[in-house]
Amino acid sequence: MVRHAESDEKKKQRESEAKADLQKRAVEAYQEELAQRKLGLPNVGAKAICDRFTALYRMETGKTIRLNHATIINHSTRKLTRAESNASKAWLTVGETDAVIAYIIEVANQGFPLSHRQLKEHVDEIL
Repeated sequence: MVRHAESDEKKKQRESEAKADLQKRAVEAYQEELAQRKLGLPNVGAKAICDRFTALYRMETGKTIRLNHATIINHSTRKLTRAESNASKAWLTVGETDAVIAYIIEVANQGFPLSHRQLKEHVDEIL
């Protein structure tokens, strides 16, 4: 099978996922530093942790992802990420979305693709 070049959207999605993962790791490290600070042990700040994880990622992949120390501080205090905030505003829950997608695939496999109006009617029935 011939491989095709990735679309720009797919590249952005992969970069966004990589940055979110790196931020999550940095937040965990910062929270450990905060725990050490409470015990009176020497620690480093959020900016140093961001620099450390940026350098670590650069060594692992050869690519640079810049992390903002203010974001790391906010996420360490349990502030929602943008993705989590947007997910909480969704009209459908994860289970409902899965049910709708399964139904769409089932109908399409039978050879009856739905129009937008028909899809809305069926989604309203499912919900």
